[in-house]
Formats: sequence, C-alpha cells, structure tokens
Amino acid sequence: MIFEKDFRQVSSASVATTYFSTSAARVFNILNDPSSWGQIRTPRVASASSPSKIVLNFDGVERATVSISSWRTDFCQLEVVLDGFPDGLAKSEFESYWLEIWKMLVRRVGSRSSAVASSPAKVNVYFAVGAFLKNSFHEVASCYQALSLREVVSVELEGKFSIGFAGPFAESSKHLVPTDDTNLVYKAGLALKNLNAAVLPELVSFVIHKSVPIAGGMAGGSADAAAALLALNHLFEADLVPQLPVVAAELGSDVPFSMQGGTAIGTGRGENLSKIETNAILHWVLTPSQLGLSTPDVYRKLDIMRTELGVDVSTLRKPEVPLELVAALVSGDAMEVANYMHNDLEIAALALRPELAATIYAGTKAGALKSMVSGSGPTIAHLAKNRIHAEQIANRLAGAGFPSIATHTSVSGTRLEN
Repeated sequence: MIFEKDFRQVSSASVATTYFSTSAARVFNILNDPSSWGQIRTPRVASASSPSKIVLNFDGVERATVSISSWRTDFCQLEVVLDGFPDGLAKSEFESYWLEIWKMLVRRVGSRSSAVASSPAKVNVYFAVGAFLKNSFHEVASCYQALSLREVVSVELEGKFSIGFAGPFAESSKHLVPTDDTNLVYKAGLALKNLNAAVLPELVSFVIHKSVPIAGGMAGGSADAAAALLALNHLFEADLVPQLPVVAAELGSDVPFSMQGGTAIGTGRGENLSKIETNAILHWVLTPSQLGLSTPDVYRKLDIMRTELGVDVSTLRKPEVPLELVAALVSGDAMEVANYMHNDLEIAALALRPELAATIYAGTKAGALKSMVSGSGPTIAHLAKNRIHAEQIANRLAGAGFPSIATHTSVSGTRLEN
C-alpha cells in the first residue's frame, strides 16, 4: 500500500490503492466498525454507503475517505484518500497509521494464492522514426512519460487458465482483447516459465483492470505484460526480478518502459532506455477513440507516404530527441515542452483516420498548449499548464462531444500492489 499525492484534490491529500481476494461487502463491514480494529486511534464514521464508501473522521481534523469497488464477487479494490493533516509530520504519521489498518485487513480477510501488480500507461512527448532495423522494426527515438493512469493485473492460482476484465474499459476489452494464449499476459508467463519451470501460467486466472484505452497508442497491452511479469514472479516465488527487464524487451518495444516508468528516452526500437531524472509533474488530457489503430498499419502507412515523397526509408539518418526538450522536461516548463512536442507517426495516423484531425483542433480550441496523436494513435494527447487547466480542457472537450481523461505524469513504474 503506497501513498502518493492525490492531484484530484484541491487541498493537500494522499491516495493509496490496494486489493483483497474477498468480497467488497466483507471489507466494508470491517472498516465500518472502527472499534474492532484494535488500534490506539478510533475514528468516527461520518457517513457510509454500503458497500462502496465510508468517510471516517479522526478528532474532527484528519479524514479518510475509503472507496471500495468490486471487480467480481470475491475480489475488490480499496482506495483510501487522506486529508486534513496540519503538517508534514502529521501526514506521515497518518499514512503510517493506515498502513497498520491495511495489515489488520490482510490478517482478518486472509489471503489466497494471488498477487496484484500495476503498471503505467505512457504518452509519447516526442517520437521520431528512422530507417529499418535488421529485425524488421524501425529505428526510433522516443521520449516517454509514464502517467498516473495505470493498468492493474491480478494473478491467482486456480488450477486452470483464464483471462477476465474489470475497470472502465472492461466491456470493450471483452470484444477487442484476446482471452487465449495470444494475450501478452500469458506470453509473459511463458517467458518466465522458460527461465523457471516453477512458473505455471496455464494454472493461473488473470483479471486485468483496464483503465487505458485499447489500441490507443498508450501501451495499455504493454503495461499489462509488465504487471503480469512482476505479479507472476511474486506468485510463484520465481526470484527472477533481475531478468525481468530482458524478458520485458522480448515481449514488446514498450514493455521495458512500462516496467521502468518515469520519463525516459527510448532508442533502437524503443526498448533501449535512458532515464531522464526529473520530479516535475506535467498534466495531460487524453481523448481516446472508439476505434483502435494497428501499430504495424501506421508504420506501414508512414513508409508508403515517405516513399511517395521520394524518401529512401532504408537510409534515413539516426533519429534523436532534442536536448532542448529534455531540458524543458527536467524543469517542468510545460510551455517549452509544447514547443518541442512532435510525432512522426501523426501524419500516417491522420491519413488512416482523417477524423482525428477534428479532435486535435478541438483540443487546441479548448486551450491545450499542444495537441497531437500519442504514439501510433488514435488517442490524442493534449498538454495542459497545470491540474486546473487540464480539468478545464477535459470539460470543454467533453462538452464538444469528445469525452476525455485528465491525468498527470508519474515517477512510478511497475509495482506490486498487495
């Protein structure tokens, strides 16, 4: 259970999410009875709506808002938002208190053979495409940023293989995401099994909480693979953490960055990462599309368009990320970042999906510093000045018929959540 700054709140607040292999009602009943916690501090239940939300007050000052959502009848997600602390020391002590509450819950609800890991979506601030590599990929220079929008993968030893979905994009996932051994989460299991025969993906039930648009150029599938690697390694006690980055690169170009998180430059086919050290937070608005785009199709279209212009795509010079952009990212200067945002794949994505131009125009009209296709698309990324500006852009886009998601950058890569 890891607390982070909650950028959704106007006041200073912390948020943490954890998961339990039990019903939402059971967790609700425990948290709705603070006298049973066995802690020195006993809060007052200010409000409760069974089985999804409880607000707890501590001495009339500090407050905890607990939201419980059910993935299925025997698995639930718990989000805890803390606020009202008078200073940094009180904040740290309050977070430590809730870590003890989490341990109490683990003891009381018990545990099954399961593990949960999460991994971030990404946005491409810069993407340049060069010549072909010998492995049939293109040489690229990409600047990635991890987002607070995360995919969560639960793995549970159930004696047979299955893949299920939860979250905002659960329904579309059932139609668009494979549930057989071609899914990257299962391939991640096979890759680990090749290194340690104790890993048995064929006996695992996977549940993927989809928060990232499908086939949207934001590496949602890669995030799933990265989370599956870490969760399976933990579930089977495979002791393969040092090898995970290598396995990640074998699974896909974006999987290594999903593992690492933060801000980084990717070269080669995107898997060779150079981390950019920065704690600056940028705020983004993402406009997904109901129809996805195939990444190979977008690359193929770019090659065709370049060839038609007389460009020899086999002899293009090595692409690079501008140093000026790196400096802007380190400082967190959103205006300067916007000046250097670029995506070579955008012209190909727009050629395949001309209607995306309307979304880019709508973002600019809504006040975005810069709007462009993210990765291979079709998701459009809009850069904002700050959190409030991002919410304004998202609201304006929604009002114009383009439902959008406000998010921000994150330093976290793939991590265990239970």
